Amino acid sequence: MAVTVYLASTLLMGVVLVAVAVAVGRVAPARSVPTPRREPGEPLLVTVGDAAEDVATSPAAWVVLFLGLVVAFGAGTVLALQGAAGGVGRLLFGGFLLVLAVYGLSGVYGSLRGIGRPRSEVVAVVAFTVGLLGVLAVTAQLLA
Repeated sequence: MAVTVYLASTLLMGVVLVAVAVAVGRVAPARSVPTPRREPGEPLLVTVGDAAEDVATSPAAWVVLFLGLVVAFGAGTVLALQGAAGGVGRLLFGGFLLVLAVYGLSGVYGSLRGIGRPRSEVVAVVAFTVGLLGVLAVTAQLLA
């Protein structure tokens, strides 16, 4: 009975995760940057740095990376809690929470910088958010 509840919970969380990823992908505004015209015969120079920058600034790449990390840490946590991976369950769960927190905090930072807030104000908001996460962690530990 308990295994069925865990499987249903995992399936429901996966559906919610995919729904959020799809919603974020549809909401993100498409930005186009005009590219300079290339003269005939002029060499097309594309460096590895340019390609890496394109991937790093692509929202789709970040969503895919986040979902990959969630699946990896989530699957590792499930395996560890079932006893298949030994005593590394807490480590995997901590890694999962760390990836989730870093992703969320970088999203807060990026969104506030994107609307033109000064860096000092953005850092203060991120620090406040870290404090709230700390209070949430202590509360969860006291309730457990």
